[in-house]
Amino acid sequence: MYMEGDVICHQDDIADGLYYIVEGSVAVSAKSSNGEKHLATLQKGSLLGEIALVSQSRRTATVTAVQRCQVLKMEKENFTRFLGIFPQLQESKVFSELIKRRTASSLRTIPIFASLMKKEIGPLQKFDESKLELLGAMLKYKEIKKGDTIFHAGDNGDALYIIASGSCSVSSCVNGDVKRSIELNTLKDGDWFGEMSLMGNVKRSATVRATADTLLLKLDKKNFQCFLSLVPGAEREFQNRIYGRTAKRLSKIPYFNLVNENKPWNKLDLLATLFTFEEFKIGEEIMTQGERGDKFYIIIDGEAKVTAVSPDGNPVNLSSLGENDCFGEIALLEDTTRSATVTSSTQCTLLSITRENFSKFLKLEPKLLEHFRALMQQRSSNTPTTPKK
Repeated sequence: MYMEGDVICHQDDIADGLYYIVEGSVAVSAKSSNGEKHLATLQKGSLLGEIALVSQSRRTATVTAVQRCQVLKMEKENFTRFLGIFPQLQESKVFSELIKRRTASSLRTIPIFASLMKKEIGPLQKFDESKLELLGAMLKYKEIKKGDTIFHAGDNGDALYIIASGSCSVSSCVNGDVKRSIELNTLKDGDWFGEMSLMGNVKRSATVRATADTLLLKLDKKNFQCFLSLVPGAEREFQNRIYGRTAKRLSKIPYFNLVNENKPWNKLDLLATLFTFEEFKIGEEIMTQGERGDKFYIIIDGEAKVTAVSPDGNPVNLSSLGENDCFGEIALLEDTTRSATVTSSTQCTLLSITRENFSKFLKLEPKLLEHFRALMQQRSSNTPTTPKK
C-alpha cells in the first residue's frame, strides 16, 4: 500500500520487479534539462516497471502515488521465471507495445525531440504522439556500466546513441613517439553521439566510454534515415555539430587559423560545410605521384606515409602523417600533377575539399590565398630535398 506522495520507484534505480496497479493512480516523471518532467498518469489496471526488466536496464522514470494506491509486485526473479514458463508472452505484442509507448513517452524529456512538441500552454505540452510512437518503436534502451566502452575509434558506425541518464567521455588517440589518449568532450543527460559515422558513412573517429553507470537510447543504422524524417531539425542539428567539429579542427591547422572572423557568422563554420569525409583502407593510395590533383586532405583518424620516385627511379620515403596533418595543398592553387604519393598506413578517415569549393571560400577570405602561398614557400624552403606534395 502506498499513500499520496509515496515514491514507488526512482529513476535510475536497479529494476527489482514488475508492478500492477490494483487501486488508485500514479504519476510517471523523468529528469529533463528543465527539471523533473511529468510524462504520464497511470490508473487502475496499468502495469509499470516493465522496460527495466525486459531491457535489463535501470529504471527510466520515477513513479509516485498521486492518491492512496494498492499495487501488486512481481519480484524480478519471479518475473524471469514467469517468462521462462511462458516465453511466448515476451515475444507477443503485449510487452513490445507497452514498451514502445513508454519509450515514446520518455522521449519528451530529451531536448532533441523538442521539435515534436506542437504547442505549449502553461504547464501543458502537446506532442505529435504518432511520431513519438514510431520513434518509441525504433529506439531501444541499453545499459552501460561505468568504465565500459560503447565504441572505439575505427569501429564501423552502426548506431546513434542518446544519453537518457549518466555520462560519457569522448577521447582520441594522439600519434607520436608514444601514443596517448586525450579527452575531447564530456557528454551528459540528453546529449547524443555517433551521428558523424552515420551522416558521413565513415568509421568512428573517436572512442566513447561511460564515466558513470549510463542508460542509453540506441538507434540502429537501418532506422537512421527514418529517424531524420520524423524529427524536424535533427538532420540540421547533427550536420551543424559536424560542421562545428570540422571548423574547430581547421582552426588548429596553420593554413586556416589566420582566417579573419569579421562577419556575424563564423567563416570557418562555412568552410567546414565545403569539406567531405573520405575513407581509405590500409595500403590504399590516397593520391599518386604524376596524377593530376584537385583535392586537399586533412587526416581525421589514422596514419599515412609520403613517398616519391627520385629522378634516378628509386623510391624515397619522405615523411609520415598522422591526425590533423594535411597534404595536397598545391592542388588547391595550381592545376598541376602530384609530386608525391600518399598511401594509408592504417585505416584512414580524411576530410577533403576540392579546388572548386576552396575557390568559393576565397571569395569571402581572399587573404587566405596569401597565407597558403607563404606557407607553401616556407615548407619548400624548410625541406629543400623533399618534393612538394
